[in-house]
Amino acid sequence: MIPDVPTVLTGIVRSAMMDLTSETDSPYRQFTLQMMSALLMMISQEFDRAAARLIDENDALVALFRDAQSAVRDDALRAALRDAVAAPSPPVLVSALRERNRPLRDLLIRLHVHVETLDGPAARALDERIWAELAASTRRRHMDLANG
Repeated sequence: MIPDVPTVLTGIVRSAMMDLTSETDSPYRQFTLQMMSALLMMISQEFDRAAARLIDENDALVALFRDAQSAVRDDALRAALRDAVAAPSPPVLVSALRERNRPLRDLLIRLHVHVETLDGPAARALDERIWAELAASTRRRHMDLANG
């Protein structure tokens, strides 16, 4: 049998909150159990969605970089964008997706700094698109502890 990670973590949380918290009279230990439970619920949620979140984000960044190349005036940055777009997709392993995501996010920062030095409607549209992706990235990472 292969254990379902979210189910196992939810069971641990339920046991900690229902059984262990009521068995301790120390406020510090009760608080510690509550914090551990909240962290386990976040881990459970992230485990379940990490690959999808990273694939969505990596794809969004690559699409943004593909479209941004024509507005970029810096040759080195344009080459980095072109290389990021041409890079093959990693295997669907969270570690590989994170390894791909880190340089993409670093490149997004470089692109954003560059775009803020440019004038014109194309630069403003790209700036808005970058801010929209940053907002979407934040939403992708939102933890819903109420629904564990």
